[in-house]
Amino acid sequence: MTVTLDLIILPAFTHLVDCAFKIAATHGEDRAAEWLGETFTRDFELIAQVGTADPKPALTVIRGGAV
Repeated sequence: MTVTLDLIILPAFTHLVDCAFKIAATHGEDRAAEWLGETFTRDFELIAQVGTADPKPALTVIRGGAV
């Protein structure tokens, strides 16, 4: 059985990246990357939504025959 997942990035991610750029400008890229990683991991459910995609049928029946 194959399950396909959808990942929807919410607008909060854009704001998170904007904050990371501001941190990089004042504290350096290493600190900004560290902060971004910590925040993304901690607040993932606020930044992205994961769900299953609509299942696609394995076979399509046309006039009684499988295609």
